[in-house]
Amino acid sequence: MSKKLFEELFFNHKDYLFIDVRSPSEFKKGHIPGAYNIPLFSDQLRALVGAIYVQEGKEKAVHFALERVSPQFSSFAQEAQGLYQKSKKTLVVYCARGGMRSGALTWLFTLFNLPVIQLERGYKAYRNWAMSQFSLTRQVNLLSGKTGAGKTECLLRWLKQGRQIIDLEGLADHKGSVFGGDKDTQATQQQFENDLAWQWAQLDSKKEVWLESESRKIGAVIIPEPIWLQMKHAPVYVLECSQEERLDRIMREYGVLPLEFLLRALAEIKDHLGSERYFQVKILMDNGEIKEAFIILLAYYDKKYDHSLQKKGDFVCIG
Repeated sequence: MSKKLFEELFFNHKDYLFIDVRSPSEFKKGHIPGAYNIPLFSDQLRALVGAIYVQEGKEKAVHFALERVSPQFSSFAQEAQGLYQKSKKTLVVYCARGGMRSGALTWLFTLFNLPVIQLERGYKAYRNWAMSQFSLTRQVNLLSGKTGAGKTECLLRWLKQGRQIIDLEGLADHKGSVFGGDKDTQATQQQFENDLAWQWAQLDSKKEVWLESESRKIGAVIIPEPIWLQMKHAPVYVLECSQEERLDRIMREYGVLPLEFLLRALAEIKDHLGSERYFQVKILMDNGEIKEAFIILLAYYDKKYDHSLQKKGDFVCIG
């Protein structure tokens, strides 16, 4: 049975399909980017096996687990066969630490003549690798601009033109401000780090990479400190755009959001807006005058942006 470390696989990762056999909640918290979840244990069964392991020992726990999961071995194998037929890639199976769970399904898939590797030391080793990537130095440039200037659109356009970019907001599944998304549904901190490390490791260190100028916190996730320090010392380029264009873009992106969400987000910045301005915006929103409400909010965000830009020092304006 073949075992390999993640470092041995990464630069040929397109040849592999990662199979995460941990429980659904473990997978949701964080997994190798692109991995497919075939959970050997449900969340409930994992908790039971863990309790038996602590109270009665390893042998009892293994017997209990086998009794519960062995009837599902055929369906596990069928699922893996289907994934292989679609991808034609070698399967890389991993669990939390490269132990019994991944070992059991690697053995099972081998019985069905599937090309399979067990990831040595499992997800824990991947996490160690991922966190180590953030110390790699890159030629970072920051794209800044006022709310609605179209920074993300610009970055994605540059990507199509062959430039190196990382869309931090896309990875975080949040646009940054309180109006930028639901913190409860965005990526977890672990998954944000996993996805960011995956992209960071593939960057050509001899070429520039463009990131959007952000606060360190994007919704509920935080940019890792080593990358944040590189961003703080990076050149800043300001994307200029007319107020009319910005307002049109904001209406397209945010004007379609449910009123309930807009009001909830507005309440989060009540103290910063002040009571008079808060109630002015709230009344406009309640009356369906969303564009007029955004005009007031835009003035608030522009003032904040101008203050933060002054603190960055030198910058270059681009059209």
